[in-house]
Amino acid sequence: MKNKSLNKSSSLFEKNLVVAVDFHKKFKDVDIGPFSFNIEKGKVTALLGSSGSGKSVFLNSLLGATLSYDGNIYIKGKERKSASSIENNAHVGFYSQMDFSLYSISALNFLKNMCNVMGLDMNIADSKIEYWLKKFDLWAAKDKPLNAFSWGMKNRMNLILCFIKEPEILILDEPGANLDSKWRSYIYKILNDFKNESECTIVITVHNIDEVYDIIDNFVVLEKGQLIFSGTKEELNLYKKLKLSFNNNVNIEDVEKQLNQNNILTFELNQDDNTLVVGLQKEQSFNQVQMVLNKCQIETKNIVVQPININEIQKALKDKTLAHIPKYQPVEGYLKLQDQNLVTIANLETKSFVPEELLNEPDPTHLEPTEVEVAIVSNNKKSSTEKLVTNKSKTPITVEEDLDILKRINKIKERLKVN
Repeated sequence: MKNKSLNKSSSLFEKNLVVAVDFHKKFKDVDIGPFSFNIEKGKVTALLGSSGSGKSVFLNSLLGATLSYDGNIYIKGKERKSASSIENNAHVGFYSQMDFSLYSISALNFLKNMCNVMGLDMNIADSKIEYWLKKFDLWAAKDKPLNAFSWGMKNRMNLILCFIKEPEILILDEPGANLDSKWRSYIYKILNDFKNESECTIVITVHNIDEVYDIIDNFVVLEKGQLIFSGTKEELNLYKKLKLSFNNNVNIEDVEKQLNQNNILTFELNQDDNTLVVGLQKEQSFNQVQMVLNKCQIETKNIVVQPININEIQKALKDKTLAHIPKYQPVEGYLKLQDQNLVTIANLETKSFVPEELLNEPDPTHLEPTEVEVAIVSNNKKSSTEKLVTNKSKTPITVEEDLDILKRINKIKERLKVN
């Protein structure tokens, strides 16, 4: 295939740090490509696809591990094949799973050696090493030999190697491997903070898409070697879904009607087990679902966040050509929550104040309420009582954090015996 050349002064390179043009690699039994897409500067791009889709083939070519492909890959306007690997990779940080089994060197000395290899200024290397070891909770183990580290500790060391040189492009292939859910969530928060502070461009591959969904800006989706989508999260129109279970005395069709009329999409109504799946659109949170249910005095028995996987993405792509139409249309003046940083739990009626120390109990997530206001309304009044928990953080409250706050409020109600 004949390679295409792009004008190096093209505006395409001003917006995109990586540009793939007619990328094609042929194997005996399968073709990867040809396809073209861009990776936008300063954004988090998720490269997704099932096993054998071509993700690793493209990443290896992007890193220069293999150059036997047709087409072109441009990094900062420079073609990967024609520019030196040292020049291209100077801007790139890459996560790989080294197991350090043969490394008896201490973590501290290993990082000092790696900083020297990377060409970092050794006058500031010590402060960088200390910062990142503390960031990943490894400072106390800095003098411990690497081959004595647990798998999780080794994985965090691999992540430090990505961050420590503060690259312009960060490539992470399953960075949450060998880590528990708490550490995976923390690492994705570090990634998002790092992107915002340094304007780093991040390319990430994951299987648990729902864990990183909130920090992803763009998606590139491959399937069987072909590009099936490249664009923004908004263009993909992927919903975060929750499965709601109700007691048998609740009319599930009425629930669907109330939610639809308040602009909340519903999927998969099941009358046998009285469950309903809801889909949250852009700028929606689970709190809005809860407000509608509270308004109608409907209680949920169980709430399960549905995983976002490649199957859900394929459904979303199908919806782009055949849009999901709710059974009922929104009514004029439907209930809206204007402030994403305000969580409202309605219908909590009590004549006594909730002790502040209960509201400030340790939170298992990084979200901590910074201000609590409890509005007490007499039982004789028609308006519902509301509890307001204000999150002053600029980060929008996620579904998981919404649910966590609800659980904490329910625990408080149980301890106070509030009905």
